[in-house]
Amino acid sequence: MSTEQIERVKLEDAIRLHESVKVQLETYAREYSREIVKPFVLVIARDTTHAKQLLELIESEQFFTGNYKGRVIQVDSSRTGAEEEEMIERLLKVEHTDEPTEIVIHVNMLKEGWDVTNLYTIVPLRAANARTLIEQSIGRGLRLPYGKRTGVEAVDTLSIVSHDRFQEIVDEANRPDSQIHLKAIVMDAGELEQKTRTVVSQSQLATKLGIVPTQTTSSTTVAGADIVPIFAKPEEQRLAQFAYTVIKSLENQPQRAPSLAALSKPAIQAEIIKAVQEQFRPAQLELEGITEQPNFAAVVAKTTELVQQQTITIPRIQVVRRAW
Repeated sequence: MSTEQIERVKLEDAIRLHESVKVQLETYAREYSREIVKPFVLVIARDTTHAKQLLELIESEQFFTGNYKGRVIQVDSSRTGAEEEEMIERLLKVEHTDEPTEIVIHVNMLKEGWDVTNLYTIVPLRAANARTLIEQSIGRGLRLPYGKRTGVEAVDTLSIVSHDRFQEIVDEANRPDSQIHLKAIVMDAGELEQKTRTVVSQSQLATKLGIVPTQTTSSTTVAGADIVPIFAKPEEQRLAQFAYTVIKSLENQPQRAPSLAALSKPAIQAEIIKAVQEQFRPAQLELEGITEQPNFAAVVAKTTELVQQQTITIPRIQVVRRAW
């Protein structure tokens, strides 16, 4: 294979590792109620020309059907002016889940002063003879996103796509007293074709009210996404979510709402409407009292009706102790 072909294989392997760890990180965060970590890939290029070629390859339609277009930044001295400012801004925000960058290509510009906790895959495509440069590159991926090891292998592991110049580090890691422990990953044909996604499930009631899971990422799939919400307007969906929260709070107040049917009583409806109005705020730059207000009563009534339809009533059991 030519050098270009080998580089492409390494990049493709890195992306497969990246896609897998992205799903596992999100799954871990949702299962343990932690902040979702968005991992990224660090590609070490030989020079600025090489970095540009890699950028064009990764963003092309021939590389994973163009899925990474707009998700790559090239960090080197070839950027000036506005391009350089944009590069620095994206680099500083690479840990943010709402920042699209998932691949950083650099040429000797990240030696120091850049600390990140979400580097999970390194692809060295240059001959790094200096041990210090190798250690600095690896060191960036050894910072733990949650501040300590979690005990979950995928969350605690940095992957490095094989490189001959890293043998010295491998030898160091194989020492019994080393702080770094290596594990070889061999990907067979089945694993190369396997694609995983994080599927977040919620009740049909929540989906119909327009409620979406918090912290969604590019690898998140919401079950029941084909269900059409009962409210079309975003502000009505907000109101419905407020109303649903208030209704849920009444579950533990049997003296006020002893049954689902009680939610339709005028007094309870008035309480829900009042609570929803207190939570509702007009959109930015809109002046309260000037813009048209949504129909609070209609939204609350429709939300209540849906809750009653989609909820199974569980009889309350009261245990009375009698003295004999």
